[in-house]
Amino acid sequence: MANIVYHIPWKIKGGRKSATGVRPLEMLQAFIDLGHCVDVVMGDSKTRRKSLIEIKKKIILGVQYDLVYSESSVAPTFIASGWKDYVRYGSIDFAFLKFCRKKHIPLTLFYRDIYWKYPSHTSDSYLLKQIIMQAAYRLDLLWYKRWVNILYLPSLKMTKLLGNFNFKAIQLPPGGKINKNDDIDRPKDSDSPIRLFYVGGATGGYKLHKLFSVISEMDNISLTFCTREDEWIRVRDEYTMSENISVIHKSGKELEVEYNKCDLGLMFLESDEYRTFSMPVKMFEYVSYLKPIIATANTAAGEWVEANKAGWTIPYAEENLKSLLENLKKNPLKIEHIRNNLKILKKDNLWTSRVEQILEDVKSC
Repeated sequence: MANIVYHIPWKIKGGRKSATGVRPLEMLQAFIDLGHCVDVVMGDSKTRRKSLIEIKKKIILGVQYDLVYSESSVAPTFIASGWKDYVRYGSIDFAFLKFCRKKHIPLTLFYRDIYWKYPSHTSDSYLLKQIIMQAAYRLDLLWYKRWVNILYLPSLKMTKLLGNFNFKAIQLPPGGKINKNDDIDRPKDSDSPIRLFYVGGATGGYKLHKLFSVISEMDNISLTFCTREDEWIRVRDEYTMSENISVIHKSGKELEVEYNKCDLGLMFLESDEYRTFSMPVKMFEYVSYLKPIIATANTAAGEWVEANKAGWTIPYAEENLKSLLENLKKNPLKIEHIRNNLKILKKDNLWTSRVEQILEDVKSC
C-alpha cells in the first residue's frame, strides 16, 4: 500500500467526456482501484492551494509519501487554470512540487503532448501569442529538468522534440479498462458484414477522406464514424457519404454500445510528424474492447499495433485499405485470431498496469 500525492494543475471540465480529462481521471481511478492511499491536488487554484497546504502539513508532521505523480496540462503549467488564477495565486504548483523534492519524495510527471511545436495542430493564429506560449512551454521543460525524477512520455519517440534536455524518460502510453463483454465470442463468416468503428477528431490534423472514399464504394462493409458534432459540421461537406456510413456524436458511457457492436477499430489517419510519437487513448480503448485495429504505417500507433499483433498496419493509401478489407471479408477468421491475441495483450495494457509500472519505476529513484 503506497501513499501517493496525485497532482493535476487545472480543473477538469466535462470529466471523462473531455479529451484532456480522460487520462488523468483514469489514472487517478487506477491508483484508487489498486488500494493505494491517494491525496489529490486538482481543481482551480483556490482549491489546489487548500489541498497543497494540507499535504504540506502532513509532510511536516512526518507523513511519508512514496511518490508524487503529476500530469502536465495542455497549457503551460503556470496558467494551466487560467491567467486570473495565476495573477491571484502565483506559481503554487511549481512551489509545491519543489517542496516535495526537497523532502526527498520522488517526483514523476507525465508530459501529455507537444502540440505547441506544431502550429497547424493548434487554434492559435496570432504569431506573437505563439511565440510567448512557446517560451512558456520551454520554461516548463527547464523546470522539469531541474526537479522531476522521471518524465513519462506517451512514446519515447517524443524525446527527439524535447531539445537538449537530458531527462530520465520512460514510455507510459494510455491504458484500457476491464469490460463486461470481454469473453463474448463473435464468430463471423464471409457473408457477414464487417462493421468498422472510428472515434476521434474530424478537424485539423484529422484527415479521413480516404477512409470515407473507400468505404462508400464497398459492399458488406459499414462504418460508424463518431466525432464531436461541432467538428463534423465544419467538415461534413468535404466527405463522400453513402448508406453504409453513419455519423454519430457520443462520448463516455454512450460509446460502450458502439464498441460492442463493431468488429474493427480504426486508426487509419494520414501520417505526420506529430503522429510519429502520439499514442491515442482510443487505440487502447479498442484493445480493451477486443477490437482489432487498422492503423497507418509510419506512426507510433501503427508501430505499436504491428509489434503487438493488435491488428494490421498499412500505408495510408486507398488501395491498401480496400485490399485489406477485401481480404478480411474472405477470411474472417483472421479477425478472430487477432481478437484472441488481444485477450492476452489487454492484461498488460490496463490503466492499473500503468500504475503498477510507475510504482516499480520509482524504486530506482
